[in-house]
Amino acid sequence: MWRNKAESVLTLLALSVAFALFGTMITLNAAYQRAIDDTRMDRLIVACAFDCGVIPLGYREQLTRIPHVTAVGGEMWIAGHEQDERHRITVMLVDQGMRSAWPELPMIAVDWQALDANPSGIFLTRTAAARRNVRVGDTVTVNGGPGATADGTGIYYFTVLGLIPDPAGSGAGSVGPRGDLETIVGNLRYQQNWGRPDEQNIVHIMRVAVDRPEHARAVCREIEARFTNATPALYCVPAREDAEETAEANIINSCLSSCTYC
Repeated sequence: MWRNKAESVLTLLALSVAFALFGTMITLNAAYQRAIDDTRMDRLIVACAFDCGVIPLGYREQLTRIPHVTAVGGEMWIAGHEQDERHRITVMLVDQGMRSAWPELPMIAVDWQALDANPSGIFLTRTAAARRNVRVGDTVTVNGGPGATADGTGIYYFTVLGLIPDPAGSGAGSVGPRGDLETIVGNLRYQQNWGRPDEQNIVHIMRVAVDRPEHARAVCREIEARFTNATPALYCVPAREDAEETAEANIINSCLSSCTYC
């Protein structure tokens, strides 16, 4: 060790980094597993099959008529930055169908009533509000870039209606609308009323509730079969399986990034 001090120091540093990354991966894996355990099999995620990005809101009526489907909700995301471009923010806009299609969203009846009465209102998880230092009644702005809004300014204005608990299994993924600590819930009518004309009556995904977990895969197959020749066609996956695939992909990406860094 003393004969080659530089090499010994580098070796010790490499070992330290390796153990640190190993510990990080164990923690990350445990966090993802908690998120997966809290995701239900009887909740389906329906999206465009060929990376078209959006699906017509009118599909909701057809989905509700499929056997074993109990509820359908629409979801759209507005992404941008706050005053500082480094502070990214995503608002998840949902319709009232989500009350039944995704009841695990930590909102109670009075929250849904307030959101329905205030199209420009939002609810933030307590963690998201603390990070942004906002309170009930404050205005949150999202800069989506030039042309993102109907008036051409690209700036969305939201009023904080209240705070909601951090979702179960949160904290396992990246900031965004997929059930993590940064969940910010808004009213889909905001986009329908004030968004660009070409972004009205569309959503990014639909969430579908089925009566029993064992019916999930069969309902997904039925949805894909019914919309095979539609424009756009649909892709369906049980939410639990989607969470497993997302977790696996993120863990692999984390490993590759760590290896690249080393």
